[in-house]
Amino acid sequence: MTKNISREKVLASLKSRLNDIKKERQKEEPEFDCLAIEVQKIVHIQLSWGGPADGFKLTYSKEGDLLHGVYYKADWNEYEEINLSEDEMNEISEIYSAESFLEC
Repeated sequence: MTKNISREKVLASLKSRLNDIKKERQKEEPEFDCLAIEVQKIVHIQLSWGGPADGFKLTYSKEGDLLHGVYYKADWNEYEEINLSEDEMNEISEIYSAESFLEC
C-alpha cells in the first residue's frame, strides 16, 4: 500500500526546487546535468463531469506506445485514481480510438 506524502512536505519540496532552479539560472553557465525531460501525451476520456465526474486517462510515450492508464472518480473535494491493467488499458484505448488523438 502506498502512503501519501503530506501536502506540506510536497509544498516545501516545491519551494526548495524552485529556489534551486532560480539560483542555477543566475549563473553564467548553468548546469542542468541531472535534468531529464520526457515527453508524454495524455488522452483524457471524460465520461461524466461536474459532481460527480469520472473517466479514464491514458498516457502514451512520444512514440505512441501506451504506457499507463487510470480510471478516476471525482466529487466535491474528493479524487481517486485506480490503475488499469494492461488488458483494460488496451481495451479502453481501442474502444475510444484514443491513438487517433496522439497526432493533435
